[in-house]
Amino acid sequence: MPVDSPPRHRRSIQAYAAVLPDLSSRALERLSGAKILLAGCGGLGGHVLDQALRAGIGVIRAVDGDTFEPSNLNRQLLCTPDRLGLFKAAVARQYAAHLNPEVRVEAVPQRATPGDWADLLHGLDAAVDALDNAADRLALAAAAKAAGIPLIHGAVSGFYGQAALVPPGSDLMERLYPPQRREDEAADRRQGTAGPAPALIGAVQSAELIKLLLGAPGLLHDRLFVCDLAAPYCHVIDMSPGTVSK
Repeated sequence: MPVDSPPRHRRSIQAYAAVLPDLSSRALERLSGAKILLAGCGGLGGHVLDQALRAGIGVIRAVDGDTFEPSNLNRQLLCTPDRLGLFKAAVARQYAAHLNPEVRVEAVPQRATPGDWADLLHGLDAAVDALDNAADRLALAAAAKAAGIPLIHGAVSGFYGQAALVPPGSDLMERLYPPQRREDEAADRRQGTAGPAPALIGAVQSAELIKLLLGAPGLLHDRLFVCDLAAPYCHVIDMSPGTVSK
């Protein structure tokens, strides 16, 4: 570990060295030079934002057109009683200023349409899907595929959660959300979301994001991390082209 490492990053550098021994101080350089899109600043997005800020990822373009409401208090890290009614993307920028002002958060407080994603992804290195519906996820995935940008997917419902790294050119999102699955989504949303599910999946997405930007091994390329904290169980499903999802 370099003696001149900022104190806030020393424990992280030690952890990075365990998986990338030759990376040394270049880990911070890679992370601070990275630019990512965070699509959604709610349940999943709040946890990913927190970890991205602590890791020192240089630029975070945070996109969310919603405002905080009382029902968000059970699971959304950025939601506090004094922030009710505020735009989630704007709160993300305020949170960053307090936690790590060296990171630039570009707040985009708007609901992105399918035609917006291409511009929002321009010049970025990776995208994080912290959205809450299949239509928006698929539109973001299509734009990321067209731009050649990896997408880190996450979704939660009840005590269930899933996450995956979608490499450029992959059709994984289309296979995860076929037409019938999209029709079932409304029923899934009616069961609500328990607080631990987005905390866990947001952590998995954050780990994938950091490993991706560092060039570390062990990524969830075309693999689906699934968990049900009510059961409980947790495992990884091979979702490479040609396999049949169960």
